[in-house]
Amino acid sequence: MVHNKNEILDEGKNKFIAEGIMKSEITQIDNLVILSQQEYVKGVPLWDSDEEDYVDFGNDIPNPDYKRPTPSIQKWINADYYKHDTDEPWKYMCSPAQVKQEKEKILKDPNLKRAIYRFLGIIPFNPSVMINISPDWKDQFNISSAEGKHPKLLLSSAIETYLGSCNRYSKWKYCLECGGEGNFLHAHIVAEINPDCHKSVMTHINNGAHKYALMKAWDKHLKQQKSLPYAKWQSGKDNLKGKVGLLKGNFSVQRTILNHPSLRDDKLKYLIEANKPEGHQNKYDLNFVRGDF
Repeated sequence: MVHNKNEILDEGKNKFIAEGIMKSEITQIDNLVILSQQEYVKGVPLWDSDEEDYVDFGNDIPNPDYKRPTPSIQKWINADYYKHDTDEPWKYMCSPAQVKQEKEKILKDPNLKRAIYRFLGIIPFNPSVMINISPDWKDQFNISSAEGKHPKLLLSSAIETYLGSCNRYSKWKYCLECGGEGNFLHAHIVAEINPDCHKSVMTHINNGAHKYALMKAWDKHLKQQKSLPYAKWQSGKDNLKGKVGLLKGNFSVQRTILNHPSLRDDKLKYLIEANKPEGHQNKYDLNFVRGDF
């Protein structure tokens, strides 16, 4: 089981995925404050279908994101300067080290931080986990036909049973995919760790208990499906014999802790087929994305 944040278990293989640029909390807030304090912005060129070209109006337009600064935002802006009672504060810039120190001080105040986040519409970050599941059933059924219905139900039911148990996760999203050749049903999950029980959930994950909980849910739903029509992968003297083994093995379940908003956002984007990088695209989109994350 690998935990490299730049590798994703996909179709039973560990595939590399480029890491997104991680912005610091201060940089993120700075960028949003700058945008919120611009009363006018350059208009976006519009497509003229008659001229078959973009029309650039050249004039600034009112910024829809502009808001008058609140005291907490003004305090953040003032941290850039050592003289504030002037019409040209940019002439009195503090050093980068001084700015960083002052803004870190602001963020340590929970009331100021809450007010700044509220003003900018920032959702407070809680660590998340990405869990990738590749059952050992490649080429065992036709995913796009009727025989693919029950494996999809089994995998999605096991995932939702696990995610909904013990209040471990405050929100989540997952997808089912068919693989590059269209013959390997697998899943990717991104779940936010419940901050009220962060320590116990991290212990659960680090001890590998998440894998066994998924296997238990898998076994439960497999037994519930035993009366349903099965594809060839369920054939044999005992329809249940060895099927739990589809989730056993070093690479059947992989997890990665996401300790930065950029990492979390990158992995959430990965769940959408249109965002897949080269080498990760599926043969076709199952359009199976569930969750409220």
